[in-house]
Amino acid sequence: MHNYLTNVSFDTPTELVFGGLFENETGYFIDCIIDDTKQCKTPTEDGIELTKMLDAVYKSAATGHEVSVL
Repeated sequence: MHNYLTNVSFDTPTELVFGGLFENETGYFIDCIIDDTKQCKTPTEDGIELTKMLDAVYKSAATGHEVSVL
């Protein structure tokens, strides 16, 4: 990988399962909306902060300069 010898496999068994990941996340989010007593694992504030970071990444790429996220 990039001219380096790399081992990308897990050395020990893991519980990570990636099959259906998007469907599971979407289903959980919909359940939170339908059953408003259910606490959502990712609050809206997390999405807002992520959007600010992604916006800064795009601005930085467009300008070629560092962009502060505050």
